[in-house]
Amino acid sequence: MNRFLSFLALFTGFALLVLFITVGAGYFSKPPKEPGDDTTLDDLLEFIQKSTASESLSIHEDLAEMTAASTFRMTDEQRKNLRQSPTSTTEIKTQLTQIPELNAVIKTYGRSGELSPFAFVDEKRQTFLKEILGDSLSPQQIIQHRQRLTKVISAFNSIRDQDEWNIKVSGGGDPPPLWLMKTISKPTQMIETHPQPRLYLKPAVPCFSNEDADALQLISDYHNSEPFTKAFPKAKFPKLYDRNGKIPPFPTAAVKAYRTEMEKVILLDRAELFPDGKPPEEYAKAVDEILDRFRAYLNTLAELE
Repeated sequence: MNRFLSFLALFTGFALLVLFITVGAGYFSKPPKEPGDDTTLDDLLEFIQKSTASESLSIHEDLAEMTAASTFRMTDEQRKNLRQSPTSTTEIKTQLTQIPELNAVIKTYGRSGELSPFAFVDEKRQTFLKEILGDSLSPQQIIQHRQRLTKVISAFNSIRDQDEWNIKVSGGGDPPPLWLMKTISKPTQMIETHPQPRLYLKPAVPCFSNEDADALQLISDYHNSEPFTKAFPKAKFPKLYDRNGKIPPFPTAAVKAYRTEMEKVILLDRAELFPDGKPPEEYAKAVDEILDRFRAYLNTLAELE
């Protein structure tokens, strides 16, 4: 009986000790902070690196370029400095922390644990991006879309940047429509309405920039321009079009499926350019170079991951 009471007294004392320690630990602990209050740029950079497995320098440079391209309130000098590819990540971080709206993005990330894909994009461009790509994208999918854009824009620029050329029709009768050749000349004509987008070549941040949206708009408008849709009409290339009757920016599967038929369109326009079949060598060489650039563009679309 006495041993039982002793054990009970010992057990009660232990329980009280555990209770005191538990309560005491709670009493002496710091009050919880509002989520996001102590989130820093380094925390955001660490999150990006873990979610994308991108190189640190690429993340820093991409984030600087995206910030410079944003509608955040900055001086021209700040934008210029962000785009000058500073020599160290420390220098980049120093510049980034001076942008109040970027700090707001960091705090928002801290509160939610997620980085919005549209944090650097204005409202109008957000709407367009969501319509084309959707709004439920993983970090990996965002990086993939941005990588696709850099490849497609590079191939597009190859068409746009060639020497000026024009076609002269000789002889009587109506000239052939040559929709393919008009498609190839369209990028140069779009310079006035679609300025050259500035894309970072090694996308590392799982967010879209205003420049990404502009590049996507440029490619979408090109694919749905009159000459492009006349050269590749829906009646003959139905898989090229989406359910809204538009050719999307990345019609990879369709271009891959129609590659042979598209080549026939290219060869048909070439044949119409030289109906006698014996063009001067210099003309044939110039035309073939122009056509090869468009072939390279189609190949880029077909090979996107």
